[in-house]
Amino acid sequence: MGVIWMTFATIALSIASAAPTIAPADPPNLKDYGLICFCTARTATPHRLVKADNNGRILLLARNGVTKPQIVAAGEPVSDSQLQALQDWGLLAQKDDRFTTSFPILGSTQMAALRARLEPISTELSRKIAPDIKAVQTELHARGQSKSMEAVLFGYILDGLTWRALEEAKALPAQDLDVEHPYWNGAFWAVFPKQETMPGTNSQTEGKTEIRMMWTQPVLPWFERLARGGGASALPGAVVVREASADTIYVRGRATAAHIASAVMAAKLDDVIPSADAKQRVLIATHELIWMLLDRANRDLGLKAPAVLKDGATTLQDVTPLVVVIERADTP
Repeated sequence: MGVIWMTFATIALSIASAAPTIAPADPPNLKDYGLICFCTARTATPHRLVKADNNGRILLLARNGVTKPQIVAAGEPVSDSQLQALQDWGLLAQKDDRFTTSFPILGSTQMAALRARLEPISTELSRKIAPDIKAVQTELHARGQSKSMEAVLFGYILDGLTWRALEEAKALPAQDLDVEHPYWNGAFWAVFPKQETMPGTNSQTEGKTEIRMMWTQPVLPWFERLARGGGASALPGAVVVREASADTIYVRGRATAAHIASAVMAAKLDDVIPSADAKQRVLIATHELIWMLLDRANRDLGLKAPAVLKDGATTLQDVTPLVVVIERADTP
């Protein structure tokens, strides 16, 4: 059976607003939260199980620990086999007669606290990475590919090289499948409010060439057509980053990613994400932080997302500004 790689950006979080807002009431069922997986899965990610039957309600009731009779008393019928399945999938832990949800759940209060903690970090980072981002912008202008700036910044640098820098620092959860993790391994978490309108990133690798495409729902089907239709050769006008050479985009992108990785690893997060371990906290915070940085870069540098993200595409060539082709060397 094949291994499925789920990138962070397949479900994106909302960007913090500078204006104060009233936190919405958290829903009573996890199926109404944003469910995010950074993981390798053998056949499926935990999303389907969480959304099945009344599992989302049970997992939310078990957030701080609960007994089976307490679940039933809350109006949720539950069977031993149901509880066992949730344990087998690593979503529920049992100690004596108490069951506790084993992944982080961040409601509106927790998300507001996390964003408040990240706000000064994003402000300082935006200042540090501005010269590198401007250099990438200048390089793309020189190549006649300025329309691809948003995809390069988000799909390649923020949502690509940043994760690579954190992986090299061994700051992210392991994802290898093993006896203890036969179905999936990595990190899974829930957030509210969820945001499903922000762009994401999908990728496909063949040999030393990786294709990354920034997407929204109107253009997502075109990634599959791109992958089936010859990949990089199907879009000769797409940005190409050659990591084996002194490519300005790669060099400046790596510098940007290094700044972000260092900042998030140094951040104090245990009090705002207490339900996560150290590596999960880095993961969750970075996932939020890259959106804040994209938002700031768009405002500060006057970047503009390609219209195709909103309007959709009619031909494969329409998604060219969303695609980055990466040619890697034998070693990082």
